[in-house]
Amino acid sequence: MTIVEASARRAGRWFVLCLLSACAALFLSPSPASAATTFDPVPTFGCAAANGDGTFTYFFGFTLDGTATVVLPIGPDNQFTTSAKATGQPTEFVPGVHADSFSVTTTDTTLQWHLAKSNIKVSSTSLCTNVPVVAEAPAALVMPFAAAAPFALWFATMRRRSRRVQG
Repeated sequence: MTIVEASARRAGRWFVLCLLSACAALFLSPSPASAATTFDPVPTFGCAAANGDGTFTYFFGFTLDGTATVVLPIGPDNQFTTSAKATGQPTEFVPGVHADSFSVTTTDTTLQWHLAKSNIKVSSTSLCTNVPVVAEAPAALVMPFAAAAPFALWFATMRRRSRRVQG
C-alpha cells in the first residue's frame, strides 16, 4: 500500500468519525420540550423611544420559568397585532429573564404582542430615559456552527496531511 492510499484510507476513517460525531451532537442535544411539560413564556416591555421621524421603537423581552426551552414560530402564538416589523423577534425562548431582547419600529402609538397565552399592550407614552442596546444575534445560528465543528477539524487535518505528502 502506498503512502497516498494509506492517507486516503485514514481520511475516510476521519470523515466517517466526524460525520458520526456531528450526528450524535444533533441527536443528543437537548430538544425543546412539549408545551405540556413546560411553562409558557410571558412577554415583557421595557420602554418606547421616539425616533424623531414620526416612528417609535418599542423594546420587548420575555420571561420563562422552568428549565426547558420553548419554540414558538412567528404565527398565531407569537405575533404582533399590527403590521409592525419586529427586528429579531424570537421564536426560541430559553428559560430566564430576557429584558430588551428585541425591538419593533413602527408609526403606531400602541402595540400589542400576543405570545403563547399572554398578551401585552404597550403605548408610546412609556418613553425610555436611556435607550436600551438590543443584541439581536439569532440563537438559531449556534447549532449549525456547532454541528460543523467536527467537519472543520477533519478538513484542517486532511489539508495539513496532504501538504506533508506533497512536500
